[in-house]
Amino acid sequence: MTTSTDAALTPAQVEARVADHKAKGNDLFQRGDHKAALRHYDAAVAFAPGEAALYSNRSNIRLTMGHAQPAVDDAERVIALRPEWARGHSRLGMALYKQQPRVALAAMARARELDGAAAVTPEAWQLAQDYVQVQQRAAAALANGGGAAAALAIDECHVPAWAALAKAGGGPARQRAHTAAECAVRALEACAKRAGDSHDAAVVELWPLIPE
Repeated sequence: MTTSTDAALTPAQVEARVADHKAKGNDLFQRGDHKAALRHYDAAVAFAPGEAALYSNRSNIRLTMGHAQPAVDDAERVIALRPEWARGHSRLGMALYKQQPRVALAAMARARELDGAAAVTPEAWQLAQDYVQVQQRAAAALANGGGAAAALAIDECHVPAWAALAKAGGGPARQRAHTAAECAVRALEACAKRAGDSHDAAVVELWPLIPE
């Protein structure tokens, strides 16, 4: 939040304030203090609302905190400010891959088109494709075989996806692999309850069951 005193700052002073908040935010994020990092990036954005990189970094912070929609909003702002910058598209893909996997995959594909395959990590690219496959198979299974078949389709897709992610890193990634089985059980229960619903509605209900 800027004040009347801030409004009197010279462009050089504003730039210095932004750089200070950005540096502090990055340091706090690296140390795991995401709330404090977010406060600094909020301040930086208030000083420089037209700087795409600030929204990009804030999108990442918000997504790390589990705030998916604000992360999406920031990623979309990045794209609006710098449509040819791959980072905005990759941020959008990471923020959307659970809720809208097809849109996420398209965003990641655009990032790769703009800046090569390195614009998106191999793990994220594979995971986005896995989620599209999950959505397709779950929808088909619900339409043709009911809730239990949809749960099996989800189980078959997610367990290898989380396992692959676990091999690529430690910490939360490994925890995801361990919770995949629990996720499948809960998905089975949800599908069984919703077997009479339309497959689109049932698939939407499954996304919150994916372990964070």
